[in-house]
Amino acid sequence: MALEIILQNVDVNLGQKKILRNILWGVKSGEIHIIQGDNGAGKTTFLKLLAGKIWPTPATYRGRTYIVNGQSHHNPAIIKDKIKLVCPEDYNFYVQHNLNLKILDVVLSGLNNSVYLYTRAQKKDLKKAASLLELFGLSGLQEKRFLTLSSGQAQKVLIARALMGEPQILLLDEPGANLDHKSRTTLFSILRHLVTQNSCAIVCTTHYSDIPLTGANFWEIKNSQIRPKSQYPETNSNPEKFAQTILPPLKPENQQSHISNHFQPATVIQVHNVIVQRNNKVVLDDIHFQLKKGDTWAILGENGSGKSTFLRLLLGEIHPLPGGDIKWWGKSKISLWELRQKIGFVSPELRTMFRPETTVFELVASGLLGTLGICRNLTEKQKNSVLEWLHKWKADTLTQRPIHTLSSGQLQKALLLRALINNPKVLLLDEPLTGLDEKTRYYFLSILKTVAEDAAVNQTTALVMSTHYPQEVQHFISKGIILNQGRIVYQGNFKESINAWLNQGGI
Repeated sequence: MALEIILQNVDVNLGQKKILRNILWGVKSGEIHIIQGDNGAGKTTFLKLLAGKIWPTPATYRGRTYIVNGQSHHNPAIIKDKIKLVCPEDYNFYVQHNLNLKILDVVLSGLNNSVYLYTRAQKKDLKKAASLLELFGLSGLQEKRFLTLSSGQAQKVLIARALMGEPQILLLDEPGANLDHKSRTTLFSILRHLVTQNSCAIVCTTHYSDIPLTGANFWEIKNSQIRPKSQYPETNSNPEKFAQTILPPLKPENQQSHISNHFQPATVIQVHNVIVQRNNKVVLDDIHFQLKKGDTWAILGENGSGKSTFLRLLLGEIHPLPGGDIKWWGKSKISLWELRQKIGFVSPELRTMFRPETTVFELVASGLLGTLGICRNLTEKQKNSVLEWLHKWKADTLTQRPIHTLSSGQLQKALLLRALINNPKVLLLDEPLTGLDEKTRYYFLSILKTVAEDAAVNQTTALVMSTHYPQEVQHFISKGIILNQGRIVYQGNFKESINAWLNQGGI
């Protein structure tokens, strides 16, 4: 089936706000389109418009045309099985509904585009699903549960699920956001293969420049309109150069080295001989780690290496097997309530735990109490504190907006402010830069640099973060860990850990 989408002077409103206007654009089989734009520019809305999940304004309804085998249609129902959209909301749906299905079943459900496969899979379908999992480097994980995967692995499973339906047009919203460099390169190579072998068209949004998609058409959404873009900006193509440009290194007098050798910072979290098992499989093994006041750590590792699990262990959400020991401020037994008061946390999963109608004010205020959006009976002093905090970090225009109306970058910003508002003793960040445009990444890096400087000088907040972009954070991170298949294979000086990571094929 030949499929083409044409947009002619299309507008899209969400509520009273015009998100897209005068859109002139088209896609057909065999094409690759890369859509760029700032967080909140309308990239996800644009993909949903193509997929038929969002409608043009009534006045421009006939401006969206689906051409199927030479026949024109304006109703997307005619092509719903031939256009597949993969976006972060898909993963959120599984998390929110606790759909911890087997990976094989998730992929097979793409046959009828439902949550469950309601009919018995045929041998050819099982063979195809196994082939897709192998293509994405997930062989041997067919029986593993979906919600136990890393965010990068889950993303690849959802793309494999979309491909089960053999779409003519595949729409991907930030497909490389949760992937390490190697996985991201492999993914885009697979996409190129799909286009050349299956005459499939691909439209994807991305903030990353390391995409081997020669012959792609580059576009930018800005001021609610889409325009051709000749090439990607060079800034993010070299993360180290990008970080040097926006973040000067910490001054020597601000480093911990100025502290007297006679002074030893107090230990905040101590992990000894820890093994973590999930679904009868060891995911962390022989973990020894010590976090002290003022430390700044970054965790490196491929998707599925155990980075997120390690952070959740430090957070107290995951418990080790008997024989292992973890202490917070010298105590083995400590309530989750007390930990939430002292530890700030940001992760991809955290955004799924709040009600969609939660306002930014409520979300950030919940950080004062260590709750998930419940902030009743705040004192006037606390309310003013939240408003001042939002104003300080230039987020006061978002105060009353429900979080479901925010872009990915705006929501990430609100989550970070929530984590910081209570002056935490420990800040744990799981891929905090994921899905952010260059401007917002600069903003986040600036905040983290401020936290790191304060930690180094005043021995306050200890920072532990995972990242796929170590060069961007090397100017304010002092120590590094490399995880490989659940084991710590290196921990020490961060720049040395980057070299070790590069030698293992990471970047």
